[in-house]
Amino acid sequence: MPCGRPHCVQCAWTDQTPRTEAQQKEAGEYREKAFHVLAAILDEDNRARLESGKHLVITGSHGGRYAVQTGYSGNVYRLDVKGQPFTSYCAHPPMIAGTRDVPVQVAMVAQILAIQTDEIEFLRVAC
Repeated sequence: MPCGRPHCVQCAWTDQTPRTEAQQKEAGEYREKAFHVLAAILDEDNRARLESGKHLVITGSHGGRYAVQTGYSGNVYRLDVKGQPFTSYCAHPPMIAGTRDVPVQVAMVAQILAIQTDEIEFLRVAC
């Protein structure tokens, strides 16, 4: 069920149009490539976390610490000094409605790079 937020990526991806076998195979190949791109920008500890399905721990350009869970939106959490989440953020790259085959790792790469390169701007645009 749609959440009602304007431009919500999660809701835009609920299209259940059947895919051909070739489309399913192609989408799987994109997800595999995207996983490798995500792994390539991570340090050794976060690569291990990614492989085990745990959230990633990212340090922002101004020193903030964040947990990035697998997801498109609403998956970024600010961590306190004890490493506990205390604020969540919805910040995803602009997507075209109906582009359900964009791999989740692509959104995560954008989120991580935004936090690491311009944390203040990330916090300004996130909701």
